[in-house]
Amino acid sequence: MEYTSATFLGKSDNVYLDSISSSRVYSAVRLPVGLSTGGRLEKLRAVLEKDEIPTLSHFEEQIESFFLSERENINAAVGYLKGRVLYLKTIGNGVIFLKRGSTYAVIISGDTSASGYMQEGDIYGFTTKEFVHSTGEEEIKRCLLERDAEAIVDALHTVKKKDAICDILLCVSFISKVSLPRSLPVVTVSQKKGLKDFFQEHYQKFRTRTDTSGKRYLTFAVVVIILGIFVWSVGLGYQRKKNDDIKKKIDATRISVDKKLAQADEAAFLNMAHAISLLQDAKSEVQKLKSEIPSGSQVEIQKLQEEITAKENLITKKEEKTANEFFDLAVENADAQASKIALHNDTAAILDSKNKIVYFLSLSKKSISKKSLPEVNEDSLLTVYEENAYVLIKGTGIERVNADGVKKVIPSDDSWRNIKDITTYNGNIYLLEGGSVYKYIPTADGYSDKINYFGSSSVFSGSDSLAIDSSVYISFNDHIEKYSAGQKDEFKTDFPLSSIQLGQLFTSKDLEKVYVRDKEKGSLYVLDKSGAYQKEVQISSFDKAADYVVFNDSVYYISGSKVYKATL
Repeated sequence: MEYTSATFLGKSDNVYLDSISSSRVYSAVRLPVGLSTGGRLEKLRAVLEKDEIPTLSHFEEQIESFFLSERENINAAVGYLKGRVLYLKTIGNGVIFLKRGSTYAVIISGDTSASGYMQEGDIYGFTTKEFVHSTGEEEIKRCLLERDAEAIVDALHTVKKKDAICDILLCVSFISKVSLPRSLPVVTVSQKKGLKDFFQEHYQKFRTRTDTSGKRYLTFAVVVIILGIFVWSVGLGYQRKKNDDIKKKIDATRISVDKKLAQADEAAFLNMAHAISLLQDAKSEVQKLKSEIPSGSQVEIQKLQEEITAKENLITKKEEKTANEFFDLAVENADAQASKIALHNDTAAILDSKNKIVYFLSLSKKSISKKSLPEVNEDSLLTVYEENAYVLIKGTGIERVNADGVKKVIPSDDSWRNIKDITTYNGNIYLLEGGSVYKYIPTADGYSDKINYFGSSSVFSGSDSLAIDSSVYISFNDHIEKYSAGQKDEFKTDFPLSSIQLGQLFTSKDLEKVYVRDKEKGSLYVLDKSGAYQKEVQISSFDKAADYVVFNDSVYYISGSKVYKATL
């Protein structure tokens, strides 16, 4: 596959614009002039082409590390081609769009990464939100009707004045490489000796043996040699046929898989369920091939599996992230074992029910303090508001923990059967139980009596987790419900896969997204506040997390004595 590229480059005294395009690396950047340094993208190309990039997460780490010094100001869109898989990464206001066939779509924007299977005829645009907004999607779509990158950029020049916009577009189009050989290749075949020649050669060596035993030895030797040649010829022919059969199976499977991946890509825009079904069929074909060919050919299986995974990640908007250790509670207690975490502003309250301790960890300053809570047990639940942690201890009630000590603020209620979750909003404390949400309002001397958020009746069952941002969000095994002022709101999510096991839910008035964990996969789904699916994030070791919160576009989760952080 060959490519052509062209760049639309505006002019500005205040903004530095640059792009680069090679056989494997494509990038466009925009940043303030004072931060620009000549040759940055050429250095990036050298780094990416020198190092073998095995996975999308490694590619993302390379880009983040390379632009670390300009991270707060840069807007970038970067692509890296590995075989037939294209890794993509955007930073800041970076945007990458794709035109495939008659379909145009923005693939990623903002601080996002993705990977996908590149196809013949694809046209990718590496740019920024400023260019998309000033040009308009309809105008971009019209220009994309041109045949290749250079024609597209020429079309843009006819509708825009080059010196009237301070932004950039790198356009890359992939075309098939079609070439005919000038002459047929010359093939040299080594000529093997026939049996007659072989016999005559060895007969001359043995004919000097004139005695009777020598003649018998000669006859025996010739028979053995002929038999050996026969066995060797039969064995070689069998092996050649076997290798040909294996190659035919691999080629047939590749053709079928490529076809299904292309069909899945086309179907994903209108029928996600059908696209997922096609991906599953492709996986089944590769698994069947794996059982039919010897282990020595498994490298072809790995290539096919990588292509399917890359396509599935692109279609389902799945990203891979690597988590790093953020803080170790063992510096405070060598036997620390975090069980719950809750967040208000930048303060995370962490409950260690085993050692009966509540920690207060500032996520912005990495400072920590702690308080003992003798009555806590393994089933205790935790929330936090301002400088106060609230711990629901079954059989005891709700204890408030702060710098002044510990105080019971709500006694245990006999009607509490199976409290699943606790949270706060504007100082109010909310409990999730069965089909009800109980609300406790602060008063001059403590808290009010229990108030049923939905009135006197239960409105659902099977709830799992609770989050509030003025509206109430409740997660169930396979969906999320949203309520405002006690009335159900529209909140529908079309998850790419039907086999989901939803668990812990998180959002707040300071967040624009709703986050929910998949209990089986250890993934984190990101939704907007109307329920629209945004992406799935797979994070290293997140499946072992006891609990999590989200702060400043990063997820913080606890496992053992440690707090881990992964950028979303």
